[in-house]
Amino acid sequence: RNGVLIDAHMLNRQSNEIAMKLMELEKQAYAIAEQPFNLSSPKQLQEILFGKLGIKPTKKTPSGAPSTDEDVLQELALDYPLPKVILEHRGLAKLKSTYTDKL
Repeated sequence: RNGVLIDAHMLNRQSNEIAMKLMELEKQAYAIAEQPFNLSSPKQLQEILFGKLGIKPTKKTPSGAPSTDEDVLQELALDYPLPKVILEHRGLAKLKSTYTDKL
């Protein structure tokens, strides 16, 4: 036989643990923003960061909107808590969707 042995039970458990951590991060983000929003929506994130929280944009998209790409969030995370939470959420969401849920 070819392939790699996968411990499906362990992957399922890890997926559930990541899902719980993602929910905790969402709650943290909502508390910082003082409202719920879609953490995966660049438009909603722009409105919260640069509108509601009054953070000064450091970079713009080609269309002229404030950027919420990873580089911008990493820079903002040095001074503000929400970008740090968003980056952690994005990383865990990617890990969950790419590895624990796909295998």
